[in-house]
Amino acid sequence: MLEKPDLPDEEINTCLQDDFGLSVAQISFLPIGADFATAVYHAVTADGRAYFVKLRRLALALAARSPEFIVYHFDIHAGNILISDDGSLYIVDWDDPILAPKERDLMYVGGGLMGRWYTPEEEEAFFCPAYGQTEIDARAMAYYRYEHIIEDIAVCCEELLLTNDGGEDREQSLHYLKSNFLPEHTIEIAYRSDTTTSKQ
Repeated sequence: MLEKPDLPDEEINTCLQDDFGLSVAQISFLPIGADFATAVYHAVTADGRAYFVKLRRLALALAARSPEFIVYHFDIHAGNILISDDGSLYIVDWDDPILAPKERDLMYVGGGLMGRWYTPEEEEAFFCPAYGQTEIDARAMAYYRYEHIIEDIAVCCEELLLTNDGGEDREQSLHYLKSNFLPEHTIEIAYRSDTTTSKQ
């Protein structure tokens, strides 16, 4: 991206501080980038360390809008949904609820993140009629799916590469890591939902 995005440097600095603990003393836009959808910045922290910061078009598009924020679960997958003998449904593990756009929770449905029992189409067919009609921002869905995949890959790599602990759990971590790259799974589904990417 050769033109500086319409995004205040202060917002980028705040994000780097809140999400990564970086206290940025200086940040400057660099008119380079692998493609039109990437903005590159050079950031220097208060202790003198230098970083290259890459912003993708999806992140920029979401930053420019003002979505309604709701309370969301943060980790709504099949393991956190319980059904009792009488058919009552319970959502458990409310350790880290935060405020975010509704797409942050809805991205699990049909995203290959709820287990392998149903196809993405079957998940949506089961879930959507009960949820009711609502307008979904496809860019936000893609963004949060990408974000979740990257976080999962980072956690699995940390467990597999930075420690020898874990025992049998290491085999499960390797399975989770490899599953992201399977056909019709998380990465491919997120890519299909990304309306900012030209599909070949």
